[in-house]
Amino acid sequence: MFISDEKKKMFRTALVYLGVTVFCALLGAIYELFSHGVYSYFMIYSFAFPLLMGTAPYLILVYLPLGTPNVHARMLCHAGVATLTVGSIARGILDIYGTANTLWFFYPVAGGALFIAGICFAAATCKKNKKDS
Repeated sequence: MFISDEKKKMFRTALVYLGVTVFCALLGAIYELFSHGVYSYFMIYSFAFPLLMGTAPYLILVYLPLGTPNVHARMLCHAGVATLTVGSIARGILDIYGTANTLWFFYPVAGGALFIAGICFAAATCKKNKKDS
């Protein structure tokens, strides 16, 4: 069975996102362990962004014949996932610390906009690999 270089890149990207997912889960668990009983759902569930918006879509791209998005669409999606993940961790840290800020509204808006723009751009420019079946 022949696997193209593009599919191999998608699989490696899924593995990187899986590593980031594990890192975020461990970070949340360790941070909660030393937070003296105070917890934040933003910190606990920060692993969900790289898992659901990174690992899962890239594994779908590997195993289903949907084609591969171009590099610009992938970079927009990466930026969206990174913004949502970092924003969730930072919000969790400040929630545990007991601080509030009105600017936290912009993390999910910016991250969601970047991710949706990447998905739209990928749908518009997705190319099929004829060697993959």
